Amino acid sequence: MNSKFQTDYSLLPQMYKTIEAEYDGIFGYTNLHQVAVEKSNIKRDSQYQMANNQHIAYYQSLDEQGIDRAYALLDENPTLRFNDDVRELLRSVLTPEVDREIKNYFGSHYAIMFYSSRNITIDSRETNPSTRWHCDGAPTKSAMVMCYLNGEDDHHSSTLFLDNKTTNTLKELGYIYCRVCDRHEHIDDLLTENGIDSEIHRHDFKPGETIIFGASQVAHRAEIPKEGTTRTTIDICLIPSPVPWDEAIDKGFTPRNECVHYKGQSNRLLKVVNEYTEPSTSKQSDPSDHLESIVITGRGGITSEASLKLHLESIFKDKHYANGLFQRILLNPVDYHSLTVNELILLLKKSFSDGLNWGGAFNAIDLRNLGDLIEYEQRYLDSSTRFVTTNKPNPEAVMWPIPNHAKYPKSKFNMLPYVKTHKIMSKDTPIGSAGSCFAMEIAKVLQKEGFNYVISELGENPQEEAIIDGYQLGSKRALYSSNFGILFNTPSLRQIAEKAFGEREFTRYLVEAENGLYLDPYRENVYFKSQENYQRDYPKHVAAIQHTLMNSEVFVFTAGLNECWELVDGTVISRNPRNGFFHLMKHRVLTVEENVNNIISFFDMVKKRNPKFKLVLTLSPIPLLATGRADEYHILEANTHSKAVLRVALDEVVKYHEDIFYLPSYELVTECMPSAWKEDHRHVTDETVGKVIGMFKEMFVKTV
Repeated sequence: MNSKFQTDYSLLPQMYKTIEAEYDGIFGYTNLHQVAVEKSNIKRDSQYQMANNQHIAYYQSLDEQGIDRAYALLDENPTLRFNDDVRELLRSVLTPEVDREIKNYFGSHYAIMFYSSRNITIDSRETNPSTRWHCDGAPTKSAMVMCYLNGEDDHHSSTLFLDNKTTNTLKELGYIYCRVCDRHEHIDDLLTENGIDSEIHRHDFKPGETIIFGASQVAHRAEIPKEGTTRTTIDICLIPSPVPWDEAIDKGFTPRNECVHYKGQSNRLLKVVNEYTEPSTSKQSDPSDHLESIVITGRGGITSEASLKLHLESIFKDKHYANGLFQRILLNPVDYHSLTVNELILLLKKSFSDGLNWGGAFNAIDLRNLGDLIEYEQRYLDSSTRFVTTNKPNPEAVMWPIPNHAKYPKSKFNMLPYVKTHKIMSKDTPIGSAGSCFAMEIAKVLQKEGFNYVISELGENPQEEAIIDGYQLGSKRALYSSNFGILFNTPSLRQIAEKAFGEREFTRYLVEAENGLYLDPYRENVYFKSQENYQRDYPKHVAAIQHTLMNSEVFVFTAGLNECWELVDGTVISRNPRNGFFHLMKHRVLTVEENVNNIISFFDMVKKRNPKFKLVLTLSPIPLLATGRADEYHILEANTHSKAVLRVALDEVVKYHEDIFYLPSYELVTECMPSAWKEDHRHVTDETVGKVIGMFKEMFVKTV
């Protein structure tokens, strides 16, 4: 054959054998047909139109009234969602004469797999591949029924056919079941060049006339209607069945109102009509006996035809395209002793290089397949370099440090557990903070080391305003940027922004503490001598929070607990309720999603008012003092869960926001410090906090 046609038509010889084996064998339609013939007891007659390899028959199904009813149904139910009226339409198309023709063709009863209405216009030439010569990817024993609601006089369109003999020659030549993008509306030159009968069968359809044809047995295409007209048909897909189609529906084999794939439908039908039997598990017929093992070599070798087919199908989403490539590669000898994935990729690249239309517009399907190859190569390269230490921001980040390793001994106590730096500030950058008691330790060192720590209020007037537990009068060393108190959970972080910017109304609770003072439950470790002092301090505190958030360019928040206490209005207190306050709240364990939403809500509220605002998140290594889940969980379990949920939440937040960062203080304290803890095993030493600040400076502070 002239190589010109191989190039122009991208022929895929042998592909039809793959398709037929897949549909008839793998998908089970040969078995379905055998069962259907056995159960139906239909005597075949050679006088029918579709007998003797004709595969085409014409009948009049609908009269004028029937056509009007069909159009009325389409107006009322445009997608033909299945109901009694649709069933009646199908019955009117499948007249007794049509029914007998189909049963004679199958030698059995039949079922409706799907149906639809279809409109073809002049624009379909560009969008509908059925307007180019093809056979449907379908079982050998299947059929399509098309009832024309309008005819030749309306649209000058028909369904064109080549006979079965010509179709079989085109299958062997490789045109039938080529890629969809390689179909042609006119194939006269291909037929003539290869001496194939080029006679086209065309029928002048009358309104209401129906055609039955073997869509996998005769090549066909939809003829383009004249401009300004629409060809409308009711299309029905049929497969063999042990029972009549109406009975199959009654038993539960409801047809779909759109095109569906044949895979799985044969077994579904047999199960519905109680004719399905599981494949034999005997040793003789066990399909696993015939399956080849896919050997994966250390060099990434492709060792057999089965291995080659697997690799092609893993590269390309279009399985028909992958099968076509497979068949084409097999046309030449393949050395499976030396073929590697890299060589296969180079071969496929060359195939695209030779096959793309470099002088004109690229075909969308070619681009999609090329994209699959590019994606596969990138994924392969990415996977193969995941554990390589070269070109990593921190080569020590790949492998766990093993101190007694024979070749590369390393100690985690000599490491800082981060990969990338983010130089977002200098020591002069305004920096604020809030969070757990670990956050207080960070605040102390930031001030001691001369950072521009934002302080919006202290605690210098305990007789008339707030008493800040732990604050030394006159020291000017704040425990927090504003007198939030200790904020253990993420809802408390969100609430300080809501309070600062008037996004939420808060009930002004004041709880009697054991020391005779009053406590604001939203502000742990913040007390008042009187209610008047609380009221006097409140507006000043709200203003101070706002000042902190509006003036901080970097803000550090340390999350501590995942357990919290929620009031009836949905707000959350900072720590644990005091006696006498339990009746107004419930204990809660927050999810990852809730923690993420709390942090993002806080960030968004501040960021839209302070565009320079950046957030550094840390996780407190300090364990829970107590758990409210002890009915089911030990304190050690509860603590592990709390830290794990918070750590995942922080990671999710950082992943999607370029102005939010993570400082791995939790990892530094729990893994990289040989003696991190004070004697209580809950609080960290000053040396440990200093180490955290040292890492903070390495990661975030610009050197002068």
